[in-house]
Amino acid sequence: MSSLAYKHQWLITVITVLCGAVCGVHIAKLGPSMTAIINEYSMSLTKAGVLASTFTLLTIFVGALVGNLMPRIGVKRLICSAMMLSSIGGIIALASTNYEALIIGRALEGIGLIIMMIAGPTAVSMFTDRDSRAKHMGLWAAFMPLGTGLSFLLAPYIIPTDGWRGLWSFSIIFSVASLLCALAFVPNDRQPISFSVDQ
Repeated sequence: MSSLAYKHQWLITVITVLCGAVCGVHIAKLGPSMTAIINEYSMSLTKAGVLASTFTLLTIFVGALVGNLMPRIGVKRLICSAMMLSSIGGIIALASTNYEALIIGRALEGIGLIIMMIAGPTAVSMFTDRDSRAKHMGLWAAFMPLGTGLSFLLAPYIIPTDGWRGLWSFSIIFSVASLLCALAFVPNDRQPISFSVDQ
């Protein structure tokens, strides 16, 4: 039996929120970058709309699949998979030379967010004790506003100098750092968990 001290529970929650915020950055960064992308690729409004709505379309098909696979794969692996898919999607889009590559990258980023939206609250619930769980879930609820806000706050500083690819590069670095944190500190949920308030 592994034992999670009170401080460790909060560390796991913070890392989970961080991973969720990363996925939020990957999705939200398109908004402030759209004008630059449209200009670079001479993109029609129809194509821009498809690019922006890729995540919504994926949600319909991916959510149920991820929920069914979770008991077999485990929460930690799903969180790490979300970070890896977001990173790979970002790299594909960063290196893209055509619209199709952008769509593929955007799709992978969208799948990463969907996985995180399911695995995140499951991790918070699984790795926290009943008495403090509501506080942890309250923190988790901030993941998307945090990621969205971060994208829109950084965009005016990054895009004028480095273009939309600069914002993509930031999101990739953020993803890799979060992946390493998840690998290091999120427990293997395939093992039984017990709780402790030991410091």
